[in-house]
Amino acid sequence: MELPEAVVSGAVSSYREEVYRALHTVPEARIVEAIRALQQAHRCEGRVFVVASPADERAGQHLSEELALGTAAGAFRFRAVPLESSLGPMAAWQSDWVYDDACISPMRGRVARGDVVLALSRRGQEPGLVRALVAARRAGARTIALVGFDGGMLASAADICLHVRTFSLDQIEDVQTILVHSLCHGLRALLAAEAASSAAPQQAAPATP
Repeated sequence: MELPEAVVSGAVSSYREEVYRALHTVPEARIVEAIRALQQAHRCEGRVFVVASPADERAGQHLSEELALGTAAGAFRFRAVPLESSLGPMAAWQSDWVYDDACISPMRGRVARGDVVLALSRRGQEPGLVRALVAARRAGARTIALVGFDGGMLASAADICLHVRTFSLDQIEDVQTILVHSLCHGLRALLAAEAASSAAPQQAAPATP
């Protein structure tokens, strides 16, 4: 039986409103703080390492691509390094110690002061991601987490946490995509402004009588 148009329209409208509310649980000031951390990494020629849980690996890849290509401002390219597990999706249901090692091993000897490590997870409950952020902070890197649900262990492990306060996996994924694009858009604007400022001719100081 075909559903009445009002039922479909109501479901769509309700979902859109829920995503809107979920998006606004992330303070704008926190998003700006994350953008500033990425800007600082760019200034000191650091790198951004992206690590995601196996269930969110595709979203992590998208984030890496957006940082590398979506922040282009003139001649600038941001250096983003995706730390993908060689275990692939199978790691999502294997023992946690396997995944823990897969998270930390690619970071050893690569992450340094001036870098940023960005972890993405909808649930925020992966010990491997937590250990990755702890290791990154010990190496002097700034850490950013994108999480949902109640934040889990990952929220408190990061210097900056963009916490989507909802328990809907679909809405968390939607909002995290918006946050990724917001980070890239804000960073692109900052890099373009910096480039314009440095290219502008210095005004001569007025001569003193």
